[in-house]
Amino acid sequence: MYSKTVTEKIIEYQALGFSAEETKTAFLDKTGKAPCLNTIYKHRRSPVGMEMLRELIRHQERSILKTDNEHERALAMRYRDSLIGKLMDRLMPPVIRQEINETRTLMSKHVEELNVNLATYEDSVQKVIARHLQTNRSG
Repeated sequence: MYSKTVTEKIIEYQALGFSAEETKTAFLDKTGKAPCLNTIYKHRRSPVGMEMLRELIRHQERSILKTDNEHERALAMRYRDSLIGKLMDRLMPPVIRQEINETRTLMSKHVEELNVNLATYEDSVQKVIARHLQTNRSG
């Protein structure tokens, strides 16, 4: 088992956009030895790794909020969104991503059905109102 500092470095490299292979190379360059790829993947998905990731995101958001320049803040927000997207894609198992995509597809189908039903309902209401108005005018 590796120390917490190794996990910190793995997550730090991940936050910098390093792939698992690049992380391994960086460890080799810096220390002369490196954890295997499975270890890197396990550390990225471990509870400690997830907490460190959340902490990195908190630090990022805090630095964005401290930025006074609006242009710099917008740039930092784009960077943060990109970073979070990369990290979440790497951390989220493909099965969950597939379920999310299927849920979104199913939800959009339901929304389309609701819109069609609403349009039909509106047509029916308009016909009832038109009949009611005709009856009141002629009566």
